[in-house]
Amino acid sequence: ICPPPGSADYTPGLTEGDYCVQISIEDGGANDADGEADGTIVDPGGVGRSEAISVRSSGGAIAWQLLVMLLAVLAVRNVCFRTKLKGV
Repeated sequence: ICPPPGSADYTPGLTEGDYCVQISIEDGGANDADGEADGTIVDPGGVGRSEAISVRSSGGAIAWQLLVMLLAVLAVRNVCFRTKLKGV
């Protein structure tokens, strides 16, 4: 069960394993996305954390081994097809 809003039981920041989060939004404050005290609060709307990830990409190219295998299959298929035509 979460503590009531404004309770001292809430701690600043995010802690892994916590199920309750209290976010304070003040016009022009840290959680106001436009950052201006202009009578409008722009709520970014969410709680989360960012993590750096590493992505490797080969540019969509086919590995040369796969290309050689496909060419070999096509060559065998071509030979078999021609042999079958000669036998008819």
